[in-house]
Amino acid sequence: MPLTFVQRIESVARRIQRRRWMAAACWTFAALGAVLIGLMLLDRHLGVYSLAGRVVLTALLAFALIAIGRQAWRATRGRTTPLDVALELERRNPEHRSLFASGLQFSQQEGDDPTAGSLDLRRAVVLRASLAAEAIDVNAAVPRAPLRRAVIAALIAFFALADLAGVPGILSTGVVRLLNPFSDAEWPRQHDLAFDDPPSLLPIGGDFYTTLRDRRGTLPESIEVEYRTRRQGRWHYQTQTYAADADTSAVEVRLPNVQESFEFRARGGDHASMPWRSVETAPAPQVESLAVTVHPPAYTGLSAETGADPLRVFAGSTLTLRGATTLPIKTATLQTDGQADEPLIVASDNQSFTTDTTQWRPEKTADWSFSFTTPQGMSAIEERRLSVEVIPDHPPTVQIIAPTEDLFVLPEAKIDVEVEAQDDLAVQSLSLSIEPEQPADDQVAPPPIELYHGPTTPASGVQHASHVLDLSPLPPLIGSTWQVHAIARDYAGQESKSPRPLRLRIISREEFANRVDALQSRLAAALQRAHAHQQEARQRIEQWQAPSSPPTGGHALAALSRQRQVGEALVGGPDSATQLAKILIAEYRRNQWPEDDARLQIQRIVDELNALKSNQLASIETMLTALARNARSDDTSPTAAASAAHAAALPAIAAEQDFVLAALEAMIRSLSQSGELQQFKRELAELKDEQTSNRKQTEALAREALQPDSKLPTDESERRRQQAVDKQRELAARLTNTLGRMRQASTELTATKPSDAARLEAVAAASEKERMQGEIQAAAEQLAAGRLSQAAESQRRTEKQLEQLQQALREKQPIEKLETALGQLVAAQQAIVEETLQRGRSSETAKQLAKRQAAVREQAAVQAGDLERFPVFARLLRAAADTMQQAERRLSEGDAGEETVQLESRALDGLQRLADAVRQQRQPPPQPPKPNQPQPPRAGDNADSKKNDSKQVQALQLAVAQLGLLRTMQVDLQERTRELERSHAAGEIDENSLNEQSVELATEQRELTELAATLVQEATQPPLPRKNSLLPDPAEVLRRAMEEDAESNDSE
Repeated sequence: MPLTFVQRIESVARRIQRRRWMAAACWTFAALGAVLIGLMLLDRHLGVYSLAGRVVLTALLAFALIAIGRQAWRATRGRTTPLDVALELERRNPEHRSLFASGLQFSQQEGDDPTAGSLDLRRAVVLRASLAAEAIDVNAAVPRAPLRRAVIAALIAFFALADLAGVPGILSTGVVRLLNPFSDAEWPRQHDLAFDDPPSLLPIGGDFYTTLRDRRGTLPESIEVEYRTRRQGRWHYQTQTYAADADTSAVEVRLPNVQESFEFRARGGDHASMPWRSVETAPAPQVESLAVTVHPPAYTGLSAETGADPLRVFAGSTLTLRGATTLPIKTATLQTDGQADEPLIVASDNQSFTTDTTQWRPEKTADWSFSFTTPQGMSAIEERRLSVEVIPDHPPTVQIIAPTEDLFVLPEAKIDVEVEAQDDLAVQSLSLSIEPEQPADDQVAPPPIELYHGPTTPASGVQHASHVLDLSPLPPLIGSTWQVHAIARDYAGQESKSPRPLRLRIISREEFANRVDALQSRLAAALQRAHAHQQEARQRIEQWQAPSSPPTGGHALAALSRQRQVGEALVGGPDSATQLAKILIAEYRRNQWPEDDARLQIQRIVDELNALKSNQLASIETMLTALARNARSDDTSPTAAASAAHAAALPAIAAEQDFVLAALEAMIRSLSQSGELQQFKRELAELKDEQTSNRKQTEALAREALQPDSKLPTDESERRRQQAVDKQRELAARLTNTLGRMRQASTELTATKPSDAARLEAVAAASEKERMQGEIQAAAEQLAAGRLSQAAESQRRTEKQLEQLQQALREKQPIEKLETALGQLVAAQQAIVEETLQRGRSSETAKQLAKRQAAVREQAAVQAGDLERFPVFARLLRAAADTMQQAERRLSEGDAGEETVQLESRALDGLQRLADAVRQQRQPPPQPPKPNQPQPPRAGDNADSKKNDSKQVQALQLAVAQLGLLRTMQVDLQERTRELERSHAAGEIDENSLNEQSVELATEQRELTELAATLVQEATQPPLPRKNSLLPDPAEVLRRAMEEDAESNDSE
């Protein structure tokens, strides 16, 4: 029994001891976990990245471990004895006070121990204690709460550590960082900032470039890049802040103009532990010398040349660079934005470089920089830039510059087309394509017409070409529309077409006549409008000439404004008379209208309008301006001198205005008369067509009457015959009326337009010779009598006679033919001069112009042969042809220089002088009326004017025209004679040259004298004017003129 009591007490003691140890272990684990977690949280959230901070954390861990160890040692140092258990049981059970302790002590004593007291008594106490222990729970002496609390704390620490261990790297990183402050272990974070291969060596003065990325994805919203530089033993800091959003994957970091070594790092988000990285600086290599050779594309025909910065090169050019640097380099590259880098070849000396001669072709304009890498690994960009402007060779641009508007033309029209093409280098070829707007089987487009083909070597970026587009070979159908395109091709093979075609609408002759009539009506209206303005201005001047009503400043300005309206109506904007006349001339010329006299008449109107603008209108405006200025001054301070100036100016203004009025009236009358001539032509054409139709009707009736089975005339055939009779009588009456009006018009036009009068006289004479009126009337009578076959024959003869009348009306007079031929020669020679000036510098083009010059020369020579009746005209034409021959010879040798242009211009001046003389004598300008002198009556004002002879008038015109030229030639000869004398007096020529040139001048003088004698002799051949004729005697006119020339020669 006692043994059992003691064993139980001892067992409880051992249990208590074990539980104490277990509690100590749990508390030690919990404390260690708490310390670790606390220090790791402190390290993580405070961002302890410095070595000192980490050492402090490690020291704190060591102190905590020591404290925990000491506490655990204290907790496990004591031993729980059975006596402690007995005492605890007695404390819990007060009624057994000292029983359990005594029983335990007595049970441990020996029975024969003399000091222990009574053995029985001791046994009784032990027994009582054993019995009491049986009655109570001995295990209640074991404390349960301490172990439970320790286990809970340990479990909390365990789960906390387990939770940390669940995040990869957290626990291990924290432990390593706490245990080893010198390790590079870092906390796992959301952001992991890193620079992409930043340079470690920079050139002094260069820019520091690098890229910052986040290895774990998106960059933080705010990033700081820190720089520090060591100066005088202290760090100097600089910070750059960059912002990033969700779409930013990298940040470009730049520190400009670096002058010294530095360290840098980045901080952002939860990444604040990036170590400092150092960058050293060193001198950068620089370009010491540079040479560039440009090799243009082969198609340009240009040779290689040395270029200078900045460079201008054609697209496709190859560039060769050769250069040297101040310091050794390992690699070199040309760089620019938007184009591939061009590597350079570094020579073995490591201080010179070059490009591959066949590889570098800059694609577009850019500034190229040199990027070098040194043997030490430093990358440097040279401040010097190589500017290369790449001129792209675009396809050529081409447009039709004339005509500028769509045209309505006849099928036989010849259209002057001017084309302009431009290319970055040069235009190789120009051509015209013409095709129907609506393709049809019977409308086939012709092949393109080549206008220009350039030389082998490109010459110019802009090219002009002109061509006369002849529509007659097509031939286009009336009502069809054709499109004309200009096509240009450059030396690179690129081709382009004019964006806007020239549209040609083919019209009938009737439509063309209507268009011309409409234009001529507009021209007449413009002239009449100008005449009305001028008449109003003239009336104001007439009012001011009265002493009682001098002009005020406001009145003078109003008159000046009205006078300017005259100029605008004549030579102003697009609706002016001059512009309308030019449009008419272009329409006549373009459509090959056979009536050249109409075109020449309009041309004379243009010339007269230009003369009025330069002379009378300019003079009137100048005088009116001065009058208005003086009148304003006179309004404020009237003086006698101002009034005298007014009185002197007004008659001069009135005289000039009278001249303008007379000229405008003559133009309006000329247009009216030309319209009458055109009306005669149309009436004859209508008569012929209707006569043909009536003849066919008569022949049909005759055939029906000759049929074997024909019976007596039926009512229908009789009705048709009567219609033919009525039509024939109508035609006879109309012909009689037309011929009568022709005779009247011929008389009226004798003085003003003798060439038209001569045509009308020829028609009247032909009708009388052929007895047309009797023939056409006989046809009517034969139809009425039923003699159908005879009537048809008479109608056929009438048709032929009407055709002859049409031919006589179209036939040009000699002076008209001469004017037309001269106009063509002047235009052709003018074109040669202009093209020689524009593009005649190459030998190939000069030879082409030589062929054209030869053609013009041949035409002039032929025309001179046809003018033997007009010796002065013929001589001047031959002289021009000789000059053309000299120019032709120089052009055929490839010389298109200044002397050649002078020869061409001299020939052109001769032709122009001849054409002006003929035109002026055909239509002499009106003369201003002389004050206080009666004006001669106009043609048609009285019956005596009808006595003029149109042939005599034409003879006088031709004689006077030749005389004018002869006098011009005489003046030129005298001028050359004086020039020869001056040169001899100055010692510029010797005696031999003087004698030779004197002989030549004397020969020319004899020729001019002979020509003058011939003119006088020929002028007396036409019949003299009849009495009361308004025309002077040609011989008398020439005689007086020659006497004046003789007096001039004698004075010389």
